Amino acid sequence: HHTFAIAVLCISMWEALHFTCDFTLSEIDKYILFFKISKIISSCSVKDDVIIQTMKRCWKENHYLLCPHTAVAVSYHYKNPPSHQRRCFLATASAAKFQEVLKQAGLPLEIPEKISALETKQTQKISMQKSANWESILREKIKLIQMRRH
Repeated sequence: HHTFAIAVLCISMWEALHFTCDFTLSEIDKYILFFKISKIISSCSVKDDVIIQTMKRCWKENHYLLCPHTAVAVSYHYKNPPSHQRRCFLATASAAKFQEVLKQAGLPLEIPEKISALETKQTQKISMQKSANWESILREKIKLIQMRRH
């Protein structure tokens, strides 16, 4: 019953966002959504030294460099091993973006070729006024970029 209600609520929220870029929730819908989400999503905070330790451990065990933000999620996983659940962590950024943290952790600085290639590219910008239709400007810019690629 509640699962169906959540599915319907999520679909209606997505449709409202998609078609009107806006939505509001009733107090009961807020409660239902919060109740369901809080059963499956948790949060934590992690001190800087634990982030460094997590990055080191992940590198040692998997030869994978974590960014500090992703290390927060992985540290939760290390402290709370799953009993029967599968977990998925989405890396929020390349570790190469955090060179100082990698140095602090004594981890290798591996800058992927695609990232180092960005250093030689010309910076481009568009000035946009506060009152401008930013969505329209960005959509037009994306179309121009796509046309250049084809």
